[in-house]
Amino acid sequence: MKAFVLLAAGLLASESAAGQAPRLAGQPSALASQALPAAPDTAAALHRLFAARRQRRNLIAIGSVGAAMVGTATMPTKPSDILTTGDYAKLYGLGAAAIILVDFVFGDEYSRKNEQRAVASFEAHRLSRHLKRRLRARYFAQ
Repeated sequence: MKAFVLLAAGLLASESAAGQAPRLAGQPSALASQALPAAPDTAAALHRLFAARRQRRNLIAIGSVGAAMVGTATMPTKPSDILTTGDYAKLYGLGAAAIILVDFVFGDEYSRKNEQRAVASFEAHRLSRHLKRRLRARYFAQ
């Protein structure tokens, strides 16, 4: 009796699958023929992400130049100090140059050209996992 119930349940479950007509090889599926448009809020969020990262890059550069200028302007109070004013200027200038160089080399990832590429890849539904992880809720809420 158990085998009969299992056989009947299997036949009834397979009935809907057997009734479906197979798709012809040359005929595209209904979902493939309709290209879904990209969501405008996600594209706007991508623009906000890239703009925020570029702004952060510029603020770091301006801050390091400002810190170098303030450090250069400081003069040693005692003439017996080891470093002179020119030495301070060189040290702060080298430090600021290193910070700016690292900032622009690693910040180039968020350039306008890469932003256009990211939006194009999003519209083609191929946004990289790296950018998907960086899209936070704050970029959507505006």
